[in-house]
Amino acid sequence: MDNPLAQPHPADPILKVHDYARDLAYLAISGVLPSGSRFRGDDSPHEMKTSNELITQFKDKWGRGRLGRGELESPDPNVLVSFGYLVRETDSYGIYIYELTQKAFQLLERPSKAPSIFISYRRQESSALALLIEARLRLVGVSDIFVDKNISPGDDWEQLLQQTIRGSSVFVVLIAPNTLNASEPHVEREIAWAVEAGSRIVSIWHNQHRMKNEKNYPSVLAQKQFIVVEDETTKHYETAISELLNSLGYRTY
Repeated sequence: MDNPLAQPHPADPILKVHDYARDLAYLAISGVLPSGSRFRGDDSPHEMKTSNELITQFKDKWGRGRLGRGELESPDPNVLVSFGYLVRETDSYGIYIYELTQKAFQLLERPSKAPSIFISYRRQESSALALLIEARLRLVGVSDIFVDKNISPGDDWEQLLQQTIRGSSVFVVLIAPNTLNASEPHVEREIAWAVEAGSRIVSIWHNQHRMKNEKNYPSVLAQKQFIVVEDETTKHYETAISELLNSLGYRTY
């Protein structure tokens, strides 16, 4: 698991809520919080007197004052309660006790930084699968996804594609039987741009396609682990997409 405390402090107020809950959960599973997943409202991680490196990272990221006192950039605990990341009770002295919920710990089942993804495919063969993958990625919180429906009239499509691929951390390419045998080698060009950009390349083979000695078959695809849709059924699509999500750091069940 990557350390989410190393990620920059988010500016978006909604992202702050999610990221703060995730960071608290990370402290809890790392054994840093003295009472596991519970802490007092006047004894939050910001107040802990310790030289622990993770606590120092947490304070540097979120500030060094008391939770909910207006001295921090961290969310108010009432907001975390309303989002379902904390439950609150009162002790015998009238002090709030907060406990992290399962929902907060589930935030650790995804990368601390969502990838940016470019989906390359041949429309005639792979449009349905491409849109299904896009939808599933958005469901787990990936918002920076490019499919060719994002091209607007008047765009210089080739320049746009190159720029987008260069800015993407993951290049997902869908390969069907005729993808690499088309009269216009669009997918081959996109693969070449991804190699040039140093993107992580994940290929998904479907519609009974298996690697063959096709003249246009990029050697980079043969050198990397691939995902196979064994049959064009809902079950096998789901299995392949789960494998893709797992490879990107998203846990599926």
